[in-house]
Amino acid sequence: QRGRLNPPVLNGTVILNSPMAKGGILISAPMGSEVRAVFDGVVRYAGEIRGLGKVVVLDHGQGYYTMVAQCLTLMVKRGDRVLEGDVIALSGTGALVDPGVYFAIRHHGATLDPTTWLDLKGIPVQR
Repeated sequence: QRGRLNPPVLNGTVILNSPMAKGGILISAPMGSEVRAVFDGVVRYAGEIRGLGKVVVLDHGQGYYTMVAQCLTLMVKRGDRVLEGDVIALSGTGALVDPGVYFAIRHHGATLDPTTWLDLKGIPVQR
């Protein structure tokens, strides 16, 4: 699926090279924008993490995980199965980007560059 995943927020702007986006990317978007699962998976965590706000972690199998943070509202709970495109949260605000979300991908704990996995055609990118 490398390079073919839709971004978690379709009406946002991807912000690259931000020092705040350690291991992930920031996506600025209007407050309350729908945040969607980028691939089918199971919710492994849905709750608060200090410094990241409301967070959803999805397990996509084979050691792949995605995380969205800084959400206003969570639409899923631990154990829920989600399909690609399902709304899992609404974008919020916080220390990382105001307003918007933080998005990261991990494989067996290693950080992956989300920009190589997401299809960013037609999505504004701020460098």
